[in-house]
Amino acid sequence: MNPASSGYQTVERALTALEWLGQESAAGVAELAELLSIDPSSASRLLKTLSGMGYALPTSRRGTYRLGPKVLALGEQFVSGNPLVAASQPILDQLAVSVRASAHLVVSTGSKAIVVAKAPSPERIQVVTTVGWFMPMHASAAGQVLLAFCSPELHRGFAKKKPLKRYTERTITKPTQLVRELELTRKRGFALEREQEHEGIGCIGAPIRDGTGETVAALSISGPLYGTPFRLGRDAARVTIEHAECISKELGYRARPTQADAKGKHHEFVSGS
Repeated sequence: MNPASSGYQTVERALTALEWLGQESAAGVAELAELLSIDPSSASRLLKTLSGMGYALPTSRRGTYRLGPKVLALGEQFVSGNPLVAASQPILDQLAVSVRASAHLVVSTGSKAIVVAKAPSPERIQVVTTVGWFMPMHASAAGQVLLAFCSPELHRGFAKKKPLKRYTERTITKPTQLVRELELTRKRGFALEREQEHEGIGCIGAPIRDGTGETVAALSISGPLYGTPFRLGRDAARVTIEHAECISKELGYRARPTQADAKGKHHEFVSGS
């Protein structure tokens, strides 16, 4: 085997292991070996190496590990030094209060969408998420925004997947249906998701653009469909879009005036799939 290729594979396995630990409260050697298609001894050495560097910690249950404190340090460095997060946080706080729901700043990591900043809902009943939370690209409003407005390669990759993972009875699982939903998202300028990822939860997402006009993130709101003032509707969509545009302006984006702008913006609202 090419030494360089072997080195890349080792790095890929280590990063995959970290992502996997981030989604589990505690996980063991056998599970990691199965995930990476390697033998248990190799999985054990990998976890011990990560533990020795502070990125994983052994638990009280023999052979199991959880994330270590070094991961937090990396995350803090990303948040404190990222202009997108710095520009977004005050606007996220305003949005959460305005719509009475949790507000999220979400970016693409390739095949996944990850929350890099959030503002909790002021309501006692709310969606529980954290910074570092992964969202499914096809079954979340933020993910659908990223698929609709980001690179064509990412869009085509998901459009070819069969079947897409089901989370609820309303999840989009057919690639052809996803393509139609993404076309609608581009047309109206926002994504609308009703109970596609979690029963009883609805979300709205809008694109955030940088100074070059590229979509670099999604702004989304998420809340219970019952029991709080939060509602999926035109007003919530309009407010989400306006706050996404505020972040885009902070990043240097300047929209070109169009005939539609001159007449006043109109965003088509269609009940989520």
